[in-house]
Amino acid sequence: MAANIVATVYIHIALAVGTAYSFFIFKKQEVIHCFIIWSLITATAFLSGQIWALVFILAMGALYLLRNQRQQILPYYFMALPVLPLNIFYRIPSPFPGTNELLTFNYYRLISLFIITPIFLRFISHCYFSKFFNSKKIRLIDSPVDLLVLLYSFLMYILCFRDFPSLTAAIKNIIYISLMIPFPYYVISRYVLSFKHFIKIFLAVTCTAVFLSFIVLLETVIDWDFYNILHQYLGIEASRFVFLKLYRSGFLRIEGTMGQPIAFGYFMVLNIGILLFLKKLLIIKNIPGYATLILFITALFLTGSRGPWLCCIVMILLFWGLPKINLNIIGIYLFSGILAIGGILAVGKNFFISLDPYGTFSYRIALIQNSLMEIQKNLWFGSADYFSSVELEEMRQGQGIIDIVNSYLQVALHSGVIGLFLFALIFIILIFQIFKCVKRISRKNSPECFYLGILMVGTLIASMLLIGTVSLLPYIKLYCWSFIALGSAYVRFIHAAEKEAVVDCRI
Repeated sequence: MAANIVATVYIHIALAVGTAYSFFIFKKQEVIHCFIIWSLITATAFLSGQIWALVFILAMGALYLLRNQRQQILPYYFMALPVLPLNIFYRIPSPFPGTNELLTFNYYRLISLFIITPIFLRFISHCYFSKFFNSKKIRLIDSPVDLLVLLYSFLMYILCFRDFPSLTAAIKNIIYISLMIPFPYYVISRYVLSFKHFIKIFLAVTCTAVFLSFIVLLETVIDWDFYNILHQYLGIEASRFVFLKLYRSGFLRIEGTMGQPIAFGYFMVLNIGILLFLKKLLIIKNIPGYATLILFITALFLTGSRGPWLCCIVMILLFWGLPKINLNIIGIYLFSGILAIGGILAVGKNFFISLDPYGTFSYRIALIQNSLMEIQKNLWFGSADYFSSVELEEMRQGQGIIDIVNSYLQVALHSGVIGLFLFALIFIILIFQIFKCVKRISRKNSPECFYLGILMVGTLIASMLLIGTVSLLPYIKLYCWSFIALGSAYVRFIHAAEKEAVVDCRI
């Protein structure tokens, strides 16, 4: 039997088990909808052998949702988000002379193009043409985070003209950046308007995590990465990560559709935080909640990625500890924590090196030192060809690659301290905005909104910690910006509720 058919059967077995389990936990009809989305997209991708069949299915599904399920489209968007890998891509041939390709798209760019972009254009029409539609005007810049996201996106746009040799290449990459950062940010931050919307999105994300957990556990049992063959049957290109089969301590390091074990680990960390939140509000009962927590922690452990393990511990400590401390002096706690971590790393450097049989800690120290020398050469706006520098050439590994295992260094090398400042400030400002909202909420009167704020802070801090240990892989970048948008939506939701003199967090 052909490998693509066998992979499809295995994936559907895991999906069936995951659907039964999720329906037992949530008892929501959306679980069945999630199964249908995953089954339809997976079967089309593995069995059709045609990329355009997948494009047609996604376009028709998006059109149906936009016409009939507009109020529920974001939960469906999050259901469809991790169905297929992002590290396989298709180049559309260009009909114009002098250019090789029209556009390059992957699975997420299709999802964003068909679902997010129409809603974003509608949002822009309400910003600038509200009088013609007899609707309430929506402001484009409503908070400091909005401004920072726009400035960071605009900087990325400007740098495209530096990074790419032709005008058409720069414009294409501006489109890709728009589909990844500003479009989803504005859609999620503006169209999540109630506590019920947050819950629906979290249930959608958690349901996909259950599906992926059963898929990767089955991959571990039979020692086969199902998605590794997908690019062959779609007749499209794949990044180098598709061909890697990573092991640690004799176990296959699972990655599901995320392209890298550490990206899958980050996804599970986010879901462990969501699960703690849902369990705290008794949306999930105790026994199913603990069983699901064990499932997620098992999947996280099998990634073999120590960065997500650390972030999981931080997430649990934050969710458990933040409600118990004085939030009025939270800045002192955070600053003390940063100093403590920095001091431990500085003092115990030799100890950590002795515990690291793979040499990753030594590599990270050398990477920071060499990257700082390169950053000083192009301090303000970075460089497009930093990989060719002498300093980073020393970091080339046996596989012939230079792995920038620190997103902050990656941003600084590409866009300088200006880009790094804007990127980091988005997280910092948003975290303190959420803290201000949480401090004004009564935990007794509005425990749902209180713990939702705690969850948002936990996911953002865990994200900041995680991206300091890995480069900005596609799914990490995608969920990172999604939760930034959800954090911004939470701030808008609380402010709107306070103007009405009531914080309504009913489900």
